[in-house]
Amino acid sequence: MFITFGLASANIVAGISSHVECIYAKWRLMLSFTTLPTLIQFFVFLFMPESPRWLCANDQQDEGIRVTQWLHRNDEKLQQEEIDRLNIYIGYKERLKEMLGGGWRVMHLTRDMHALQQILLGCMLQIFQQLSAINAIM
Repeated sequence: MFITFGLASANIVAGISSHVECIYAKWRLMLSFTTLPTLIQFFVFLFMPESPRWLCANDQQDEGIRVTQWLHRNDEKLQQEEIDRLNIYIGYKERLKEMLGGGWRVMHLTRDMHALQQILLGCMLQIFQQLSAINAIM
């Protein structure tokens, strides 16, 4: 859906810039309009905090709790539920790391035939989508 929205907005910008009289400014105008969403996203990301899950998983539990409290500042019950979920996640991640021998590897997934079939099916679907040139049609 986002690809279709992006293609539609690109066509709208191209249509608007086609009415510019100066032939050398058309491509510059079109290119400058496409940089606006990127710049907005870049500057918004500068002020966005890290995810509480990432902070807690990387030994910054105090900061993770602070971010969780900021996100759910009006509901203390929801804050506590989220912190409990984060602690469960961290415990689960540590147990999984111990079971897998220190880290997550793709090779652990390929040992299971069912998981390997799912990975290959997902990769093949993406390859065929790109080869079908649906983006060019849209």
